[in-house]
Amino acid sequence: AERLLRNYGTDAKTTDYSVVAQKVKASGAQALFYGGYDAQTALLAKAIKAVGYDGLKVTGNGSKSSIFFDQAGDAGNGWSCLCGCAYEASDPNDRSFTDAYRADYTQDPSTFTPESYDATRALLTAIKNEAAAGPLSRASVAKALSDIDIQCLASHIKFDDKRDIASSVSVVNLSMAENKAFKLLGYVTKQN
Repeated sequence: AERLLRNYGTDAKTTDYSVVAQKVKASGAQALFYGGYDAQTALLAKAIKAVGYDGLKVTGNGSKSSIFFDQAGDAGNGWSCLCGCAYEASDPNDRSFTDAYRADYTQDPSTFTPESYDATRALLTAIKNEAAAGPLSRASVAKALSDIDIQCLASHIKFDDKRDIASSVSVVNLSMAENKAFKLLGYVTKQN
C-alpha cells in the first residue's frame, strides 16, 4: 500500500522544520520532494535527519548551491536534486566558462549562470540576425527569437510552437549529494 503525505507546505519564514519532519516520518512516505530554496532545504535536511527519516529525499534546482551544504552539513548527503541546469563536469566548454567566470568574479557561477549566458547569447543572435535582414522592431526580434535553433554553452535553444523549450532539446538531470557536493548521476530527459 502506498502511503503519501501530499502537498504539505510551510510558511516561507519557517525556521523550525521539526514538526514537518515528524509529519513526514509519521506518514510512512517512502519519498519526499521539497521544492524550496537552499537555506530552507538545509533546515529541512537537518530536521529530517534528526527524526530518522530514511526515505528518498529529493529537491530541485533552488537547493543546488553551496549554501545548502554549508548550512545542512552532513545532513545534506543523500539528497537527490532534479535540475534543468548545466554541470561543469559534463561539458568541457562549460569548464572553460566556469574558469573564466571565477577569474572575473572570484566566485563560482550560480545554478543558472551558464543558462543566463546562453539566453543572452540567443537573444543577441536573434537581434543580430534580424538587424541584418532589415529594420528592427519588437515584433521582428520576438519572431527571430522564437525561430532560433542554436547550440549554446549549457544547452541547445530551440522553441516549440507554444514558445516553450522544444522537448527534443530539453534536459533535466539528476544528481546526488555526496561529500557536500551534488554529483551528476545522469540525465532524466535528454532527447538530442
